[in-house]
Amino acid sequence: MIGAAGILARSRTELRAPFYLVVSLAGETGRHDAASYVLEHNQIRVRYGIVGLGTCNRVCLGNKGRIDIDVVVRGKSCHSSTPWAGIDAIKGARRVMDKLDALALGPAHPHLGATTLTPTRIESGPPISHTIQDVCRIVLDRRLLPGQEPQEALEAIRASLGGLEPWTVEVTPGALMYPSEVAPGAAIAEALQAARAAISKGSTEVFYLPASLDAGFLLA
Repeated sequence: MIGAAGILARSRTELRAPFYLVVSLAGETGRHDAASYVLEHNQIRVRYGIVGLGTCNRVCLGNKGRIDIDVVVRGKSCHSSTPWAGIDAIKGARRVMDKLDALALGPAHPHLGATTLTPTRIESGPPISHTIQDVCRIVLDRRLLPGQEPQEALEAIRASLGGLEPWTVEVTPGALMYPSEVAPGAAIAEALQAARAAISKGSTEVFYLPASLDAGFLLA
């Protein structure tokens, strides 16, 4: 990206609008905070944006987004010698997972495939021996396809986890990254493909990425 900016600068091409090269050291945070801060703090307004991340100079036309969701299952603790005196949050979490396994996530994308709903962490408490657990927390990774709204995905999970008495279930949103998709005929996509062909003398094949990055934020 720095090399491309240098070529542009040396060409002395007269641009019709400002050109920005933005380098972020934030790393992978799982959210758009760094990109949002850079744009808003520097009052940058752009028509086109290119995210240079993990493409090996190929042109990526779309990627999945992601919303992290916390599911907290609450029961009632008691001594494990009398489990009938409590409400086991671990058993409630098992019921939650059964409900989530049956949840319809919508149609697949022609290039990105199906969306996914994946548990990435589970923990319970209190961390005391011989004790029926009164809380169990599950962290979910809900991938979003272009056109899917994070709030709708969240509400679908909430609705599916109703009626699980005697447990109470709380569902709250966590970090969010938006999905993105650009048409193959978009001006910026065609320009990038032409530039790649001119430099590499190779294929102009495009691809789609299941990971989440800041491209969706630039389109939001």
